Amino acid sequence: MATTVAIVSALGYRDDYQGLKTQNAQAQRAEDVASDYAVKAAEIDYRDFDPWFAALKTGVDDAMIKQFADTEPVLRQLLGQLQWVSKGTLVGSDIKSQNNGVYVVQVFVDVQVTNVQSPGGVKTTALYPITVDKNKNWAITDISGGVAPLSTK
Repeated sequence: MATTVAIVSALGYRDDYQGLKTQNAQAQRAEDVASDYAVKAAEIDYRDFDPWFAALKTGVDDAMIKQFADTEPVLRQLLGQLQWVSKGTLVGSDIKSQNNGVYVVQVFVDVQVTNVQSPGGVKTTALYPITVDKNKNWAITDISGGVAPLSTK
């Protein structure tokens, strides 16, 4: 009888371990998706916007693709006038929340920017809250981006 209880307990622990292992792997995937996206979203060069807009529209759901398409002309004009050039470097990320496969990931990116207002460059740390939906093939469904930039000049 004791052997049966021990075997059942061991099987239960194994299932718990596998469940935790799967949860951790999924959380890591959500962080990776959000982090990669945030760094690419920070890489802008007014001399050639096409790679940036392609990156913004990659890995996102249809609603976000439409939002970027709708705002693209205005962004091209504004960032072009500012002669905006920026590059992002990942600082770190963390899962803020998770509900039924929808992860809100907070991504911190150091962004080095030069433009007509700051020709010598300025460095800020930006927080990008990014929602990643496992149920939509790991698509990004929301970006609250650029919230609370921290000046590190």
